[in-house]
Amino acid sequence: MLKDEDNNIFFDKMSFLLIDLSKFAGRKEFVQYADDKEKWCYTIKNMWRMKEADIPEKNGIFHELYEECNISKLSDMEKQDYEKSVLEYEDVKEAMKYHRKMGITEGFEKGLEKGMEKGREEGLQEGIEKGREGALIQTARNLLTLGISIADIAKATGLSEEQITALQH
Repeated sequence: MLKDEDNNIFFDKMSFLLIDLSKFAGRKEFVQYADDKEKWCYTIKNMWRMKEADIPEKNGIFHELYEECNISKLSDMEKQDYEKSVLEYEDVKEAMKYHRKMGITEGFEKGLEKGMEKGREEGLQEGIEKGREGALIQTARNLLTLGISIADIAKATGLSEEQITALQH
């Protein structure tokens, strides 16, 4: 605990703990320890030689520690690439969440039905073919707005890359 010169505790919200790992003589493997303190000591002392498979799935915090240690070993360039890939992953995840919310990824028929219902409410009675094409074009526009590549939009909607490029302009 933090104490003053007279040995009175002046801040009880924080304390320090010193662990001398050289005195930790654990000879077992990680999975053989039942006590969390021993697991922490073993992990800190042996992280340099552990593999992710050494840590059981139920010990999530140790998996997070293992992942952080692996990231810290990366070079500056590798860390930048890693962080960029994490951001890209998060962007894709958010885009998928948005599309699920809008009903786009739940199937073309469901999206078409929703679009047709809205069209009826607004008094727009057009043919099924034109409605499908309009839904595809709107989907392509939404995907362009989210920064999805033209090739991926073409695969998802069935529109040609030329049609999507024309929508972009």
